[in-house]
Amino acid sequence: MGTLTYLSSLSSPDRITRLSTAISDANGQVKFEAKHLTGPHELILQTDVTQDTTCQLTVLDPFAGRYIKASSASVGLNTRFQRDYEKRYLQAQVQHAFSDKFHSRYAPEHVDSLSFFGQPNETYYLDKYTRFKVMEEVLREYVPGVVVRIRKDGFHLLVTDRANKVLLEKNPMVLLDGVPVFDMNKVMAINPLKVQKLEVIDSRYLHGAAIYNGLMSLTTYKGDLEGYQPDARALVQQYEGVQRQREFYAPRYETAAEKASRLPDLRNLLYWNPNLALTGAGAQTVEFYTGDQTGRYLVVLQGLSSSGRAGTTTAVLEVKPAL
Repeated sequence: MGTLTYLSSLSSPDRITRLSTAISDANGQVKFEAKHLTGPHELILQTDVTQDTTCQLTVLDPFAGRYIKASSASVGLNTRFQRDYEKRYLQAQVQHAFSDKFHSRYAPEHVDSLSFFGQPNETYYLDKYTRFKVMEEVLREYVPGVVVRIRKDGFHLLVTDRANKVLLEKNPMVLLDGVPVFDMNKVMAINPLKVQKLEVIDSRYLHGAAIYNGLMSLTTYKGDLEGYQPDARALVQQYEGVQRQREFYAPRYETAAEKASRLPDLRNLLYWNPNLALTGAGAQTVEFYTGDQTGRYLVVLQGLSSSGRAGTTTAVLEVKPAL
């Protein structure tokens, strides 16, 4: 008896159409390469329900389930540093009161707004046309690249292969905000008034191990499926993606008003730069402002050479009171 393999898809509702597909191995495990999966996401995993109705998918926990055996030394409060604790606590409260809006900021993501299938052959912004309340009328009136057929089991869509001037024999891959919809009857039940954009690939499309008989992508105004419910056999799960790059607040004093500002600066972290690139053999200078909190600060520098060798060094920076 041969090994059963399944073609699975992973998607997350969004206005930017992304879709990952993969084939399971002999152990039934599937590995997806999902780009730009940062922060919390709602993932939808499914197989083609028109070809398989028994496959069940589960998502492995992305976090480690075991702790290291070595126990760290216990850390307790030392009465010697009671005044320092009180000082740090007061400084934290001051920062929270005056600079809280600058906390928990994240660097803007560089997102490719182009769909995974590239530039489509046909694009329709439905607001530019007379609006119909039925998806069948929209396709028949405005989308010549998709032919609607009705058979005993319901609707079927056939994409026109314009290069070869033939109709592709099977249903295309239909996406709603990047989520595959395999049942064409459900596609035709989508309210077109909630769809902003319709795109068509009018030829066979190779996507990893999958071959689509054309492709039709529907994008809603908010990219949240607009009430559409995925198939009951699909796995819908919240997933914590890669953490976004955090930006740490550091004031700048470039204008006269900024230099005259009396807002206290009691940061514990004075400078953070995760992408410091050193070129050439000479030294490089970085500039930053210290805070109003005097004392000794630990400087930690970690990096990789062009050959991949890692290195680290530390130093101490002392901030003295203003004269």
